[in-house]
Amino acid sequence: MVTARRGGGRKRLTNQVLVDQVVASFKETIERESFNKRMMYDCSYLILMRPEDYHHAELRLAGITEGILDEFYSYINEKKLQYPRYDPIGSFWDFQYCPAEKGIDNSDIEPGSVQVISAPTSEKSWMELSSEQIKVSVSSKHSKYSKYDLNPNTFANIDILSKGHFRVKFNKELFASEPNTTGGAANNSVTPKKISWLPYSL
Repeated sequence: MVTARRGGGRKRLTNQVLVDQVVASFKETIERESFNKRMMYDCSYLILMRPEDYHHAELRLAGITEGILDEFYSYINEKKLQYPRYDPIGSFWDFQYCPAEKGIDNSDIEPGSVQVISAPTSEKSWMELSSEQIKVSVSSKHSKYSKYDLNPNTFANIDILSKGHFRVKFNKELFASEPNTTGGAANNSVTPKKISWLPYSL
């Protein structure tokens, strides 16, 4: 893992590490949850990072979200021959970035790292979800999947900020097309060009 160091020797979360850790969580879900010909993946993400890392990344989060979705769609394309039923469960992607000293397991979030919490859809708020509907990826520990005995009060201590919330419609062209088997040059970015910012309330 490569992180920049700020004054005093503390690690700073880089944009690439942030993208890599969210994408690692996404891939884990596909590998763990997919079955038969059905690809399963989460569409709602809560990404916790230390306050100093959040404030450093805050103005770049829209672009970072686009970069994450480029990787998501690329991986879906890679796996859809194995899992031809790959339509999403939800109707849009949902990303919530929040500053936090501690993760939902009450352990300190390491400098230069994030904790990724995901769920199949964002139809319910994080406080309404049960522990069985939430997956936690401690990406700083090589994204090893971890399960915690969660309760709705867990999220009461997390400051959900509307300015860190992004909701993105799915790229319908991807889900209507067949896998590309030609070698023609094309624009490989399948991320929608516009990122929607929406106020978030619990």
